[in-house]
Amino acid sequence: MPEGTLGDRLRQRRWNRGLEQRDAAAEIGVSVATYRNWEVNRFIPTVKHLPATIAFLGYDWRESDGTPGGRLRLARAARGLTIRRLSEDL
Repeated sequence: MPEGTLGDRLRQRRWNRGLEQRDAAAEIGVSVATYRNWEVNRFIPTVKHLPATIAFLGYDWRESDGTPGGRLRLARAARGLTIRRLSEDL
């Protein structure tokens, strides 16, 4: 697994906490298959699962492009909000 990837970060966090994949998946609220696909970098979490994934890791691994729009996009997604949902809430 390439260092610094989301999969590597998830695996390291899981190992540091002494968890099995099923435990990590349950904590995040996804199936074991979904979690496993994240850990091998086959897929990434959807917006819906970002808040729980960030909570599991203890930090947001995604990088901002530094623009106001980029920071807003990260903040919105970190709360699990799609563009449509945010616009409805506003």
